[in-house]
Formats: sequence, structure tokens, C-alpha cells
Amino acid sequence: MTKTILLAFPLLLMSLASSTISGKSYRFTAAVDDDFENSANWSPDFPGTEIGEEDQVILEESAIFWGESLLIRGGIRVEKKASLKAVQTVIMVTEGGWLDNRGKIEAKSLVSGGVLMNQLWSVLSLDVCRFALTSEAFLLPQSSLLVSTDCYQEGRLDIQGTVRVGRSLYQVGTSSISESALVEVAGDMLMQNESELRYHPQAILLFSERN
Repeated sequence: MTKTILLAFPLLLMSLASSTISGKSYRFTAAVDDDFENSANWSPDFPGTEIGEEDQVILEESAIFWGESLLIRGGIRVEKKASLKAVQTVIMVTEGGWLDNRGKIEAKSLVSGGVLMNQLWSVLSLDVCRFALTSEAFLLPQSSLLVSTDCYQEGRLDIQGTVRVGRSLYQVGTSSISESALVEVAGDMLMQNESELRYHPQAILLFSERN
């Protein structure tokens, strides 16, 4: 199972890159400060807080976003050693959009109907998260998804890294857990009848209760 996921992941990255090639690319350089909404920090200009369907945003340096919502119809990539701190913000990834985390993201919540990629050594820290029916999420080895309250999983979730949920995990979609994974849920794991959970016998799964 894991080999299949690892082979599919580079193909997915190539597909997403080609999907944005006709759009515009924006780079956050932190030329003046770390304010995401300061146009002087961007090249060639500020992409706004709603990323267009064919556009991609690349955070080369760490940024702080103070707004209440960040809508991603295209794509955002957080580079290694960079971060996006948005502790008051709901990050929304629409179907067809993508979020490629190679560094660290902190946000109030994430609602994804698109593709999430948590790459090697990356950290995604949230108060609450929801993976909608159309979503695909890939959590690679040594990556971390940290949710302080509840996580709602309705789409496709491939876990090869660490997932920690402070309260309950609501499992409705399809989740695959590899041998390198650690999944720790402080509260209940609530599974719907139509949900599917596949896990390697060497994966570490810690739940207070599974229903």
C-alpha cells in the first residue's frame, strides 16, 4: 500500500504543477516585513486573499496572516524553513485547489475540498479541521498533523506520518494508515457505516474509544 502511495504522490505534484502553468505565479519574499497582506513583500504583486483557480502562491519566507479567511482555488506552497501563521484564519481549499506544505502552517481551521500535501518534516497545526468529500490528503513520513479539538474526515486520507487529535476523530471517508504512521486521538474515533479504515499492522493507533 505504501509503495503505491509514494509512487502516486510525485505524479500528483506534476499534475498540480501543470494545472497552474497557464495562471500567474506569486512569491512572498518578506522584503519589508512578515505581513502576508503587505504588497511590498510580494513579487510581482499581491495575490489577494482569494487565490485564483489557475494561480499559485509560493511562500519562500515566513508570513503572518491576520485575516479571517484565506480562500484557495488555485494553489499555495509553503517552502522548507518557511511558515504561514494564521491563528485567526479559516483556510479554505476548494475542489481543484491545493495546499502544499513543506514547512509549517498554523491556522484556526482548515476546510479542504481539494488536495493537501504535508511533506517530509512539515507541520500543520490547527484548532479544527475538515476534509470534505472531494478532498485528498497525503501526510508523508515524518510530517505532523496536530489538531487541538476535532477532525472530520469525509474524503481520502493517506497517513504515513503523525496525526494527533485533541478530542474526536469523525471518520466518514477512506483512510489508509501505513506502517510508519502514528495516529493518536485523545477522545473517540467515530466511524460511519460507509467509512473505510485500512491500516498496516505495524502502525501505532491510540484511541480512547472507537465506535
